[in-house]
Amino acid sequence: MDVDPFEDHGEQHRSFDLLEEHRSALVADARAMMRENPEIQVVGLILDGEANEAEAFRTALEEATGHDLNGKGFLGVAPRHFVVDMLRQDSPASLEWIPSNTTRDGHGEVRHWLPLVAMTKEGVRFSAVRMAQPE
Repeated sequence: MDVDPFEDHGEQHRSFDLLEEHRSALVADARAMMRENPEIQVVGLILDGEANEAEAFRTALEEATGHDLNGKGFLGVAPRHFVVDMLRQDSPASLEWIPSNTTRDGHGEVRHWLPLVAMTKEGVRFSAVRMAQPE
């Protein structure tokens, strides 16, 4: 039986749409969290309720927040160490793709980034958005 290489194209494209749609809200959430704790590194997280990784992430989020997600997805920010620990358990190969929170340009200037992770039914998509350091 031949596998159609475009079978999941719509779902893969959906992860791009999710990142684009929710980018501003995630940046706002990240800035609010970083104002409360300037040393924290955060990751924007979009978790589709049907994602293969959803169950483990959902359980961990419920334990961390004390809120029942009722089998649904999640949209918000989480500490980087939390997201990395979950990826290490469920998708260790993806760890090399998670963007850094800071980089330096060719002149030594530090640039701050909000890594974004979108988990959908067909996999994990990573991105990052540049953001100013909160005041």
